[in-house]
Formats: sequence, structure tokens, C-alpha cells
Amino acid sequence: MEIGNLNYVREKVGDDYATFSGWILERYFRQFYRETGLYNIVTNYWEKDGRNEIDLIAVNEPDREIIIGEIKRNKSRIDLHKLEAKSETICRKQKGWKVGYVGLSLDDMES
Repeated sequence: MEIGNLNYVREKVGDDYATFSGWILERYFRQFYRETGLYNIVTNYWEKDGRNEIDLIAVNEPDREIIIGEIKRNKSRIDLHKLEAKSETICRKQKGWKVGYVGLSLDDMES
């Protein structure tokens, strides 16, 4: 491989690292919630108009419980009040369900 190509690869990886690593972190936590066995549905959510995107929705249908999560690499960027506002549509549809909110980051990964 030519040096010019290596520089391009380094630059591209550097440019896309934040996006890619955030996406991988979201996948990690969704898989973590699946593997607990407590939730029969684990996914993410976004509205068609793109306004509200939620990183984690974990649903326990038999117990009528939902965990709604914000996932960020940096814990200080998590805003649970904003997450609650983004999840209003979901909560309206699941009236009477217990809803919990969680902020997850690199600090919350199991070692």
C-alpha cells in the first residue's frame, strides 16, 4: 500500500471515529440489555421526521415496563430531561406502563 493511501486511511478513520465509536457503543448496550433476559424487545427509536431519536428502548411486556436510554461516549453530554421530552410519544402510547430513564456511557461498560 502506498504512503498516500495510508494517510488517507488515517485521516478518514480520524474523521469518522466519533460517529463510528458512538454507534458501536449503542450496539454494545442494546446487546447488554438483550442478554439480561429481562426484556423481550430491545431496540432504538426514531420518528419519521427525524426530530426524536432514542438510542435504547428496552421493553418488558409482561411486567409493562420500559427502559428508555441515552448513550454517549462522554457521560457529561447525557441530558435525561431532554430524553424524557423526546420520549413523550412513546409514553403516550404506553399509558399505565412503568417507565425508567437511564444514561449510559463508556464509564458504564462492564470490565
